[in-house]
Amino acid sequence: PLALIEAADSLTERQLAGRDPLPESVPLAGALEALYVERIRRRSPEAQAILLLVAAEGSGYLGVVGRAASQLGVDPMLLGSADLDDLLVIDGPAAAFRHPLVRSAAYQAASPSARRAAHLALAEALRAEVAEADRRAWHLAQASAEPDEDVAAALEHSAKRALRRSGHAAAAVALERAAELSSSEDARVRRLLSAADAFWLAGDADRARAALDALERLRPAE
Repeated sequence: PLALIEAADSLTERQLAGRDPLPESVPLAGALEALYVERIRRRSPEAQAILLLVAAEGSGYLGVVGRAASQLGVDPMLLGSADLDDLLVIDGPAAAFRHPLVRSAAYQAASPSARRAAHLALAEALRAEVAEADRRAWHLAQASAEPDEDVAAALEHSAKRALRRSGHAAAAVALERAAELSSSEDARVRRLLSAADAFWLAGDADRARAALDALERLRPAE
């Protein structure tokens, strides 16, 4: 039923009225996200920025999203605007997408530079919240297009905190990204090795092997 409702939004008025033929195939299933992307791209740039922030933030916490919007020069009041009612619902202190595919579409509809800017704004919005150091480190990592040792170190510290909680999967992902952002080969090797160990402890043998393969490419056996 959702696919039928959403697919109808891709048709013209003449097609809906039966005056023009329908396309040979109406996008469904995996292509349903493309319909949401098209719907999002018809909104104003400011509305698209708000949707991207909510998608990138994850929890939709209005305080963080609002501060990040201000960082981007976007009016936070757009969060409650009628223009977004069909995509977002405000539930207490958080904004939620009406369908999981909308979140994915909002993120995919944005350019890589817009995504990086959104993550950087979210990181800045979390600067004063000590308890959110891990989330801030991840947003900084997502905002980085080049190696950045400060961000890599922040991710490594985040991974260590996760390991103390036995959060091996989260630690592994953080260490893998920290390795990518490392500014020296020694740091990259150390973090890849730690990532492989964490993936193994998390029960993800394939990603553990991939991390070791990346390590082997850096320092091939003699």
